[in-house]
Amino acid sequence: MKLLSKELERLLMISCKRFLNHALDHILNAERNDVDIVQSILNVQGAIEVISKVYHLRNEGWMAIIDNRHHSETEDELLDKLSKGELKTKQYWKSKEYVEKSMDYFSEAKPLLKKFQHYRNSIAHLGLSELPEFIDSDILEVLIRVINTLNWDESMPGGFSQMVDSTIQFIGESRFKELLKHPDYRELAEDKAREVGLTVHKCFQCNSRAWSRTDYEELLCYACGYRLSEELVGFEDCTACGSEQTLIYDKIQEHGCDVPARCTECSNMTIVARCDACGTASEYVGTWKCRVCE
Repeated sequence: MKLLSKELERLLMISCKRFLNHALDHILNAERNDVDIVQSILNVQGAIEVISKVYHLRNEGWMAIIDNRHHSETEDELLDKLSKGELKTKQYWKSKEYVEKSMDYFSEAKPLLKKFQHYRNSIAHLGLSELPEFIDSDILEVLIRVINTLNWDESMPGGFSQMVDSTIQFIGESRFKELLKHPDYRELAEDKAREVGLTVHKCFQCNSRAWSRTDYEELLCYACGYRLSEELVGFEDCTACGSEQTLIYDKIQEHGCDVPARCTECSNMTIVARCDACGTASEYVGTWKCRVCE
């Protein structure tokens, strides 16, 4: 059922992108009104529900999200029904429970996700007697605490590498630039980075101080989603600005050659090389000397 799973994920990710962009259209509207607020709530909740199904699908297979009545059908029959809009999926709460139990960032954001579910249900069934006062911040929190923590690489066309800021690629660069201008967005992202990060750097992509060295052995920017595995990069002290462990370089290329390095604090570009004798990487400062052996 590989074709079915692939097509299901493709369609779900298209829906997710639409929900996110519609939500941002409304929340970033400088002249927004009550209709914008309602639409932003509904679209954010729609994105959350789709994301839950995508991760349930990826980890447990297509049967996890497709109604039991279809489980005995052939792949051709299922694809035909999918194309006609006749394929029934399971209720959202099943995927919601799955991701909350199996994924830390969903579990941590549970109160926020529960709040949006309440908003959505109230709007759909009874109506909200009063619109949420701080809905802007709540929506931005969802983007930062849930959307930006996801690794979209498997769903991006062309297979973007880990060096790509996947959230920007997903919602579009122009839309992301609008988002960064929001007075609360960068501040909330930087707060989140300080909350979870062992060390926090300025991000190369968006210049927010929201690029955290997390306990998952990766660097993740909570403002733009720029992600790097710590297995791929090394850190040294920067002689240009004196910052400790801010000079980042590619560990994969460090053996037997000069490797470009860049400081996350002052953006200074320089060169590092690894000492054959002791294995320590050191920066060129006029001439190269191993900082341990020399």
